[in-house]
Amino acid sequence: MAAIFLPKLGEASLRLLFRRCEGRLMGRWLSRVVGGGLLAAALLLLLLDLWRWRSGETENLSLRPLGEIWFSLDPGSLNLVQAVIERYLLAFLWDPLLLTLLTWAAAPILAALGIFFLWLGARS
Repeated sequence: MAAIFLPKLGEASLRLLFRRCEGRLMGRWLSRVVGGGLLAAALLLLLLDLWRWRSGETENLSLRPLGEIWFSLDPGSLNLVQAVIERYLLAFLWDPLLLTLLTWAAAPILAALGIFFLWLGARS
Protein backbone atom coordinates (compact mmCIF):
# COMPACT_ATOMS: atom_id res chain seq x y z
CA MET A 1 0.00 0.00 0.00
CA ALA A 2 1.38 3.38 -1.01
CA ALA A 3 1.91 5.91 1.69
CA ILE A 4 0.05 9.19 1.33
CA PHE A 5 2.30 12.17 1.74
CA LEU A 6 0.83 14.75 4.08
CA PRO A 7 2.93 17.65 5.24
CA LYS A 8 3.31 17.84 8.96
CA LEU A 9 1.58 20.84 10.38
CA GLY A 10 2.77 22.21 13.65
CA GLU A 11 0.46 23.30 16.40
CA ALA A 12 1.05 26.99 15.66
CA SER A 13 0.15 26.62 11.98
CA LEU A 14 -3.02 24.71 12.86
CA ARG A 15 -4.04 27.51 15.23
CA LEU A 16 -3.39 30.10 12.53
CA LEU A 17 -5.43 28.11 10.01
CA PHE A 18 -8.30 27.77 12.50
CA ARG A 19 -8.24 31.51 13.28
CA ARG A 20 -8.42 32.39 9.59
CA CYS A 21 -11.39 30.09 9.04
CA GLU A 22 -13.06 31.29 12.23
CA GLY A 23 -12.59 34.93 11.17
CA ARG A 24 -14.18 34.28 7.80
CA LEU A 25 -17.13 32.49 9.36
CA MET A 26 -17.53 35.24 11.94
CA GLY A 27 -17.38 37.87 9.21
CA ARG A 28 -20.02 36.08 7.18
CA TRP A 29 -22.23 35.64 10.21
CA LEU A 30 -21.86 39.30 11.19
CA SER A 31 -22.55 40.41 7.63
CA ARG A 32 -25.72 38.32 7.55
CA VAL A 33 -26.90 39.72 10.89
CA VAL A 34 -26.26 43.32 9.78
CA GLY A 35 -27.97 42.68 6.43
CA GLY A 36 -31.00 41.12 8.08
CA GLY A 37 -31.21 43.98 10.56
CA LEU A 38 -31.06 46.57 7.79
CA LEU A 39 -33.76 44.76 5.80
CA ALA A 40 -35.95 44.56 8.92
CA ALA A 41 -35.45 48.29 9.54
CA ALA A 42 -36.35 49.05 5.92
CA LEU A 43 -39.52 46.99 6.18
CA LEU A 44 -40.44 48.66 9.47
CA LEU A 45 -39.93 52.14 8.01
CA LEU A 46 -42.00 51.24 4.96
CA LEU A 47 -44.82 49.95 7.16
CA LEU A 48 -44.70 53.09 9.32
CA ASP A 49 -44.88 55.31 6.24
CA LEU A 50 -47.81 53.28 4.92
CA TRP A 51 -49.53 53.57 8.29
CA ARG A 52 -49.04 57.37 8.32
CA TRP A 53 -50.64 57.56 4.89
CA ARG A 54 -53.48 55.17 5.71
CA SER A 55 -54.34 56.91 8.99
CA GLY A 56 -54.64 60.26 7.23
CA GLU A 57 -51.56 62.02 8.60
CA THR A 58 -50.42 62.67 5.03
CA GLU A 59 -52.59 63.10 1.95
CA ASN A 60 -50.16 61.41 -0.41
CA LEU A 61 -48.01 58.37 0.18
CA SER A 62 -44.53 59.71 0.83
CA LEU A 63 -41.53 57.90 2.24
CA ARG A 64 -39.60 59.82 4.86
CA PRO A 65 -36.04 60.83 3.96
CA LEU A 66 -33.07 59.25 5.66
CA GLY A 67 -31.85 62.58 7.03
CA GLU A 68 -35.19 63.33 8.70
CA ILE A 69 -35.23 59.96 10.44
CA TRP A 70 -31.61 60.30 11.55
CA PHE A 71 -32.28 63.82 12.86
CA SER A 72 -35.34 62.66 14.79
CA LEU A 73 -33.37 59.82 16.39
CA ASP A 74 -30.16 61.70 17.29
CA PRO A 75 -29.52 65.20 15.93
CA GLY A 76 -26.18 65.51 17.71
CA SER A 77 -24.65 62.57 15.87
CA LEU A 78 -25.78 63.95 12.52
CA ASN A 79 -24.08 67.27 13.28
CA LEU A 80 -20.97 65.47 14.51
CA VAL A 81 -20.71 63.38 11.34
CA GLN A 82 -21.11 66.51 9.24
CA ALA A 83 -18.36 68.33 11.15
CA VAL A 84 -15.94 65.40 11.00
CA ILE A 85 -16.45 64.87 7.27
CA GLU A 86 -16.12 68.55 6.43
CA ARG A 87 -13.07 69.20 8.63
CA TYR A 88 -11.02 66.02 8.53
CA LEU A 89 -12.09 64.33 5.32
CA LEU A 90 -12.96 65.81 1.96
CA ALA A 91 -15.51 68.62 2.25
CA PHE A 92 -17.17 67.74 -1.06
CA LEU A 93 -18.16 64.35 0.37
CA TRP A 94 -20.75 66.04 2.58
CA ASP A 95 -22.37 68.68 0.44
CA PRO A 96 -23.08 67.10 -2.91
CA LEU A 97 -22.81 63.39 -2.05
CA LEU A 98 -24.01 62.61 1.48
CA LEU A 99 -26.45 65.49 1.62
CA THR A 100 -28.12 64.13 -1.50
CA LEU A 101 -28.20 60.65 0.02
CA LEU A 102 -29.83 62.03 3.17
CA THR A 103 -32.67 63.53 1.12
CA TRP A 104 -33.56 60.16 -0.45
CA ALA A 105 -36.19 57.87 1.02
CA ALA A 106 -34.85 55.80 3.91
CA ALA A 107 -36.59 52.48 3.21
CA PRO A 108 -35.04 51.79 -0.22
CA ILE A 109 -31.58 52.89 0.94
CA LEU A 110 -31.66 50.60 3.97
CA ALA A 111 -33.05 47.75 1.84
CA ALA A 112 -30.25 48.14 -0.71
CA LEU A 113 -27.62 48.17 2.05
CA GLY A 114 -29.23 45.12 3.66
CA ILE A 115 -29.19 43.19 0.38
CA PHE A 116 -25.55 44.16 -0.13
CA PHE A 117 -24.54 42.88 3.32
CA LEU A 118 -26.52 39.67 2.82
CA TRP A 119 -24.74 39.18 -0.49
CA LEU A 120 -21.39 39.68 1.23
CA GLY A 121 -22.31 37.11 3.85
CA ALA A 122 -23.43 34.57 1.27
CA ARG A 123 -20.25 34.69 -0.83
CA SER A 124 -18.10 31.61 -0.57
